[in-house]
Amino acid sequence: MRTEEIKETKVIGTKYIADDGTVFYSQEECVKYEQSALFVAKSKLKVIANTNEEEMTGSGCYGCEVDVFDVQTQEDLDNLKAYLHLVLSTNNVKDIESDFNDSKYGFVNATYGHEVIVWWSYEQDHFWIYGDGSVDAYVDYAKQLAVNTIEKYKKAKEEENND
Repeated sequence: MRTEEIKETKVIGTKYIADDGTVFYSQEECVKYEQSALFVAKSKLKVIANTNEEEMTGSGCYGCEVDVFDVQTQEDLDNLKAYLHLVLSTNNVKDIESDFNDSKYGFVNATYGHEVIVWWSYEQDHFWIYGDGSVDAYVDYAKQLAVNTIEKYKKAKEEENND
């Protein structure tokens, strides 16, 4: 005797996808979004990729989004700034300017003429940018972390040997 499973495929819900790719589970929310300033701001951007931290780095948080934008002109950079500002304000962030003015990871260092990678916190209530936002800036950041870690280890070993 043998047995076979009986399987049933059924639709469990409907998702609504805005023209910019944002997914909603309510038609009303999707329509509202497409009529909002956030949608208008995002539609002015050239999105190269929308991924997550784990996929981008090989580690990190799957739930933290990473957006990559093609920013070739000052206008593109201004549009990106307006979009980021709207995302933060939509998520009820009180101190929006701290993400823009942070001297190490803020938008203040972003430049145009290349891609700009925006790293988001889990609830998109904070973002950061490495250097000028480019892939090269991120690679330089990761390389510097590795070099600093190695140097720190070497220094600790030297101090240990000198004791």
